[in-house]
Amino acid sequence: MKTISKIIGDKPWFMPKRIGVGASFPIAWQGWVVLAIFVAGMAANAYYLRGPARPIVAAVLVGLLFVIAQARRRAVGAGGGGTARTGLSDA
Repeated sequence: MKTISKIIGDKPWFMPKRIGVGASFPIAWQGWVVLAIFVAGMAANAYYLRGPARPIVAAVLVGLLFVIAQARRRAVGAGGGGTARTGLSDA
């Protein structure tokens, strides 16, 4: 178990968006790995799947990326929460 907690770490993987809701770019290697897996999954989806399965798989991949980024950011208290940020007063 200690190895898994070392990989997961205690720092955020994604920074909060400056304007809007959600997470922005990766700021840790774990976030970059998640993003690379997402891009590879979308490329495989576009190349291998045809018909009605393609948009379903794409939606699932986007949903997983969103959930992982938000859950990880909130787990370490990286700020932002679920509230909209305007970029004016929350700097």
